Amino acid sequence: MLIHEGVEQSVQEVSTFVQSYVHELAMLMERSISHQQPLAERWSVPQTPFTKVNFDAGFSRENQESTTRVVIRNHQGLVNGSYTHFKRNISDPCSAEAMSWPYSLLEIWVFAM
Repeated sequence: MLIHEGVEQSVQEVSTFVQSYVHELAMLMERSISHQQPLAERWSVPQTPFTKVNFDAGFSRENQESTTRVVIRNHQGLVNGSYTHFKRNISDPCSAEAMSWPYSLLEIWVFAM
């Protein structure tokens, strides 16, 4: 017999407790790792005289909606323009992402005029 947490227990009971504890820790670590955000790249200014355009899309599966965001910055890092576009009836994240670049090109064209 062993004493665990002030209670006399069999080797099998302590072994079961330890195995359950290790399993719980493994599950928590797996959940923790799967929820970690990947490290974001640092934004850097473009070389003179270039302008940098960043765009991305957000997607809501529940509402089947997407949002495209565009930011245009000059070689000093100053925002020269920004744009947000909201779209309904988008079925999946890949479609949302694929549809974001035409809006980016449109914003670049408008900015250049």
